[in-house]
Amino acid sequence: MAANGRPMLADTDSMDAVTVTKRAGTTSYQAPELWRASLQGEGYTTDRADMYAFGITLAEIACYPAGGNGKLQQLKDDPAANTPDYVPADLKDLLCGLLAAVPGKRLTAEAAMKHRFFQGVDWEGLKEGPLGMAVQLRAAPAPSP
Repeated sequence: MAANGRPMLADTDSMDAVTVTKRAGTTSYQAPELWRASLQGEGYTTDRADMYAFGITLAEIACYPAGGNGKLQQLKDDPAANTPDYVPADLKDLLCGLLAAVPGKRLTAEAAMKHRFFQGVDWEGLKEGPLGMAVQLRAAPAPSP
């Protein structure tokens, strides 16, 4: 939380230079491709896996802030069918894009920022630090061939 009480989300980029050789981290936030036998299976990129984790975080906040009692797993399995009715349509569509099981169909950071749910957000203005501190936004690295 920022000093003014606004929530903040940070990514330290600590996984950019890491090769995953075993399962680690909070499994409920891991992208499906991390659970394949080869771990970093076909389509794996750290940025796509990060977007999945962001989707889970957003879903948990928006859909089940007091705990989902297993409903979060159902939402992950099929976000289109299991997003609660009280979630606005634009947010549901964003969650479906972030939680796509196939990495190549998952929204990138750039695509998510352009999603209609975020319409009106001044991304460039956020760099100036309205939370009382500078914010550095950067594009995700291009996938390696």
